[in-house]
Amino acid sequence: MNTPNRHMRYRRSVYRRRNIRIALIASSCVVVVLALALIIIGNVLGNKVEENNDQPSTDIPPLGSSTDNEIKQVNAYPVALSEDGSTLSTRLTRAQNKGYTHICFDLDTADGTLQYISDLAVALGKQPSNTADLRTLDSIVRLFKDDGLYSIGIAHINEYNSDDDLIRSAAIGYHAAQIAEALRKGVDDVLIYAEDLSVDRYGELIHLSEEIRRLCPDGVIGISLPTNILSDAADMEKKELIYKLSQSFDYMAADLSHIGEDQGQSGIPLAEQVDGELGKMLLYLLQYKMRVLLPYSDDTAVIEGLNSVISNRDIKNVQIMP
Repeated sequence: MNTPNRHMRYRRSVYRRRNIRIALIASSCVVVVLALALIIIGNVLGNKVEENNDQPSTDIPPLGSSTDNEIKQVNAYPVALSEDGSTLSTRLTRAQNKGYTHICFDLDTADGTLQYISDLAVALGKQPSNTADLRTLDSIVRLFKDDGLYSIGIAHINEYNSDDDLIRSAAIGYHAAQIAEALRKGVDDVLIYAEDLSVDRYGELIHLSEEIRRLCPDGVIGISLPTNILSDAADMEKKELIYKLSQSFDYMAADLSHIGEDQGQSGIPLAEQVDGELGKMLLYLLQYKMRVLLPYSDDTAVIEGLNSVISNRDIKNVQIMP
């Protein structure tokens, strides 16, 4: 009796189910299309990012940003290669007992006199072959490695103080070969130490780093920088120089090793002087994870004061200079 009504209800039910299926199919198609579009857009943007990353950047990173280089944490204690065997062994033992894992030493003196027998210098006639009071680099490196110590050689580069461009040019070749020899012999890293240079002369040291890289591609080299370059973060010329040096050397070091030489005249404690200088350059130190070069002292109170300053400033890389 209600057959027509049942028919109508049945037909409406069929239509609803069909409409629902159509809607679901349409929604699925839209979702698939959107997903494909997002994948295509993501690939395009990813390719653009890779292209941009492949191009070298000349922008100076903002202060406080980190560099790409991971700097090895350093705690270096100084020794002198000129010391006799027993004295040197005693100093190495003392350094290890104090917890030092790195040893630093002068490869040459401030006037350029080598502190070891150099095959290169002998071949060039700059050093006699029978220098009995000097060690060979091989024996020096073996001595440190036998004790599990990381070795840091310090190379003095004073020719860049000269106004004669020929002298500075000649210095590049000789010092590059000398430093490369030390690295090839097994010295773990070499700190290039130059004093009282103008900003443009520090820029010239980039050529030295390039020549060392050519001779010893895997060698680790650093550059020391004085307080007058690091203490003015607003000077754009110095900021650009520091960035360029960071791209050419494996690490940079803030030279505070001369602080306190006039302590008797100033009356200011060494730790206080160091802390004052660190405060002026702290942004650079943290940004580039710089090594800090400190003066040597036998005074326990002075050492404790310096350790406190370094700890409070969160400085991780410290090298006590010979």
